[in-house]
Amino acid sequence: MAEKHVVVLGAGVIGLQTALTLLSRNVHVTLLSASWPGTLSDPYFTSMFSGAQWRSNPDRADRRQQTWDRTTLLHWRRLVKLHPPAELGLEIRSAEFYWDAPGPLDFIGESHWWISDRELVPVRRLSSNECTEKGFPSGVGISYLTVAVNPEIYCRWLLRQCEGATGARFGRRTVRVKSLTEALQAVPGAKAVVNCAGLGAQLLAHDEACFPTKGQTVLVRGQARAVVTRRNEEGDEPWEALVIPRPGERVTTLGGCKIAGDWNTEPDNRMTETILDRCKPLAPELLNEKGKFEVLEVRVGLRPSRRGGPMVEAEDLGDGQLVVHNYGHNSAGFEGSVGAAEDTAALLLSRWEGKTVL
Repeated sequence: MAEKHVVVLGAGVIGLQTALTLLSRNVHVTLLSASWPGTLSDPYFTSMFSGAQWRSNPDRADRRQQTWDRTTLLHWRRLVKLHPPAELGLEIRSAEFYWDAPGPLDFIGESHWWISDRELVPVRRLSSNECTEKGFPSGVGISYLTVAVNPEIYCRWLLRQCEGATGARFGRRTVRVKSLTEALQAVPGAKAVVNCAGLGAQLLAHDEACFPTKGQTVLVRGQARAVVTRRNEEGDEPWEALVIPRPGERVTTLGGCKIAGDWNTEPDNRMTETILDRCKPLAPELLNEKGKFEVLEVRVGLRPSRRGGPMVEAEDLGDGQLVVHNYGHNSAGFEGSVGAAEDTAALLLSRWEGKTVL
């Protein structure tokens, strides 16, 4: 084959990282997207609305996702040594995780595989006195180091890396396509399309397993001292409260909210108040003299979820046209982005070279 030229569809974190990974393998990439990093008017452009951090939580049996998340964490740790938070949008931060109900650490580890991997993420169980001091006298907690993410800054950084890549050509166009075939036709000479369209894959790939999971976050003034998570499983509907300081800004993201199947992109005022109330004990340093957060903005985004998990597979479109899918990452798009992009690139190149990837 002469020049390897591929269309990457979508400029969220998955599309940007996939494009950058392909460029590093000397593949000519044209990136097509209707929205770009910094766009806050498109709730379907989910990456901009993420309360991003690294806290991997796939099922214990999901080795693929664990590998993606591990690969991403190790890559991010290398990046933060080279770039300041205001440039990169990533930062190593201390983290705390509290469960309202007491339980053994082995039980907690069932939902977070990395807790038992001390070489990857050293974890310390908090004492009962420490939990009491934080307002969780009957709970259990752990502390560790994680990576906090500023989605806007990080995605802009990824785009700049694509634009400055050497050894392979990169181009981008603002366009909204209605089919994968149309994406290929829009770029003469392209041999394949990589589908990183998030929720758009429901129509583009005719995938009825795709669905939205509504998320709502509240941006407040000031940098929290740490990434803090509170998990409550005492009622019929478990919930989490999240505090994530945004690298490079004096702003903190508060969450969380996960409503599967909800396409409504308008903020829910009651949810906003719930988030603020749940987060008060987690970040008291951000409260003013009246005991309130200074709210800057309320944001809503639709996570690209998929029954059966992420789709990373190759498909023949006919007439020698190839598509490789990389979508359906739900809330794990950032923390698994590097690993998923590497698998996607390997799958594409193996098909071009006539090899089989197991």
